[in-house]
Amino acid sequence: MIIPAGYAQVNLRFIGSPLPTGAEITFGVNPSGASTPSLIAAAVEDALDTSGVLAPLSNAINVGTILVKEGPNSTGPSGEFPSLQGGGTAGNVSPPNVSAIVRKNTGIGGRHGSGRMYLPGIIETVVGDDGALASGFVSGLQTDLDEFLVALAANDAAMTLLHGDATSPYLVTSLVIQNTAATQRRRLRR
Repeated sequence: MIIPAGYAQVNLRFIGSPLPTGAEITFGVNPSGASTPSLIAAAVEDALDTSGVLAPLSNAINVGTILVKEGPNSTGPSGEFPSLQGGGTAGNVSPPNVSAIVRKNTGIGGRHGSGRMYLPGIIETVVGDDGALASGFVSGLQTDLDEFLVALAANDAAMTLLHGDATSPYLVTSLVIQNTAATQRRRLRR
């Protein structure tokens, strides 16, 4: 990803026994005003806590660290900070490659104007035999995702979509959970 000056990339690094090789979520932010990697990490930590976005996930996983890299790529500061945020739901966890997929939408159409992220640690009971996620899980998590996006912006760290080319980052206008669980083969590598 290209991180322009004035933007940052945030990596939430998940750990826990259901994730033997870990898992990671990446997104961009547009920090308002003066910022440092530690201030951005604190803003993300607060948004995670305020929104409760991790509560529907297994209590056996947590965000171990928050990595923040400010732009530009070659000279921007970075830091990795411990986190106390974790899932809040008891129960058997789906295999580590089964995740809830969340679409990042912007005001720009096409594939270049959207992204996705995979939330690990979903409980087996919310995944049907056909891979469909329980409607209560979907609606509850959607509310939490909406609150997370608002909380990031309120903490002067609005979520953005970073690109691999010289395109300026796009503001993420909505996060939408998909109704079907997603799988990633690479999460099963050891």
